[in-house]
Amino acid sequence: MERGQAYTLEGTIGAIIVVIAVLIGLQAVDTGQLNSQQDQVSEQLSTQSEDVLTVGAETGALSEVVRCWGADKSVVDGTVESDRNARFEKMLNHTFDRQNRNYNLYLSYWNDSVDDRTERVISTSENQALASPGRTTAVGTQRITLYDDQTIQFGNGCGTAGYEISEGAFKIPDVDEDSPLYNIVEVRLVVW
Repeated sequence: MERGQAYTLEGTIGAIIVVIAVLIGLQAVDTGQLNSQQDQVSEQLSTQSEDVLTVGAETGALSEVVRCWGADKSVVDGTVESDRNARFEKMLNHTFDRQNRNYNLYLSYWNDSVDDRTERVISTSENQALASPGRTTAVGTQRITLYDDQTIQFGNGCGTAGYEISEGAFKIPDVDEDSPLYNIVEVRLVVW
């Protein structure tokens, strides 16, 4: 009987030593999910797209390009010609075109006549007009508010101020003519 107890005790101690060795080994090794190169690129593009939209909103460049598109859609086209680009287009070119990244820029706004939001493409990369995103896709969004007393922008670089958006043929509709709020526009940037 004593011999059986010794073997049992020896087996138990051996099992405890193996479990402790495994626990110490697991602490020394990262057992988390492995991130692929594509995941890292997507995270980087996501950060960059959010940053570009935030800087564009803070500097007024995003509102300017939306008001320019609303007045003359052909001015905002995503080309790389720096002398005729709006400030926000220059930001996109500087951030993504230099990395050979493609992007599409979408507007979503409230359309009172059908009580729904309408989506329009306003800018794409020069060579990939309305191209479909790849595996390393990132999406950034930013909302901007348009007011009745803001002016449309037109001309090279959207640098020329025109009439107030509430006065003319602006492509984005006024959601409430009795309030100073013109519309809320969600700008979505898809980068790959």
